[in-house]
Amino acid sequence: MTSGTARNIHRRMILVGGVLPTVVALAAAIVMFSWLPELPEVIATHWGPSGPDGFGSPWFAILMPVGLTLAYAMFVLVLSWRLRDGALLANQKLVLTSIAFISGLLSVGITGTVYVQRGLEDATLAPDAGWWMLVGAGAGLAFGAIAWFLLPAAGAVTDDGIEAPPLQLRADEIAVWSQRVRGLWRVTAGPAGLSVKGLGVRKFLPAESIESVRVVQVSPVPEFGGWGYRVSLDGRFGLVLRAGEAIEVKYAGGKRFVVTVDDAATGASVLSAAAAARRPA
Repeated sequence: MTSGTARNIHRRMILVGGVLPTVVALAAAIVMFSWLPELPEVIATHWGPSGPDGFGSPWFAILMPVGLTLAYAMFVLVLSWRLRDGALLANQKLVLTSIAFISGLLSVGITGTVYVQRGLEDATLAPDAGWWMLVGAGAGLAFGAIAWFLLPAAGAVTDDGIEAPPLQLRADEIAVWSQRVRGLWRVTAGPAGLSVKGLGVRKFLPAESIESVRVVQVSPVPEFGGWGYRVSLDGRFGLVLRAGEAIEVKYAGGKRFVVTVDDAATGASVLSAAAAARRPA
């Protein structure tokens, strides 16, 4: 990847993920500002089953789309800034298009809720405006789809995984390897297979179902769209809590499970030995 290529991609990210969504939100703010003389001093900001049940200054509605869009855009751009293999990956594009969705949802939805209150003397008489949020969601989806095509084409992840050699054991030996991840999860590899436990969730892959074990390098946002128990657009899923080395297990007809963990090479070797021992001779 050349520095020029990276600059071009980053410029497109700023334009599509930052500038355009903010312009849409600013346009909505200008429209709502122009309605100020026609609005009550306090407007409805929330509706319940029996009508308006939350109220606030019109300025709250005017500034909300801009403020939230700007804050979310900066957050997502920082998370997505690092390129993988010289390109935006599909998950990065998906995260970036969520900025456009948020901008469309808030700009159209909130502007609609303010529009229905023009000419009212009492905000408690405001008609139901919930359907405007549905219109906003539709606008957000359309804006997000446009943003997807304005961003550079999604690149492919370079396969830099290393096949884990089985740990060499004597006939009377067994090996068990275990690591804690962020103090909340425990990852264990042993004769039975791979176990991941934590926060009320358990994932177990029996050794006999494992086809291969590799050590891979993981970038959370580009490859998985963030951190946590994630699914990537290329079909992998797993526990992704940091960038760096991870164990990737291929099992049960090509499914792939990934877990980021320290000392992944040792754990992968132990798991590879357990899988080899369960395979028919």
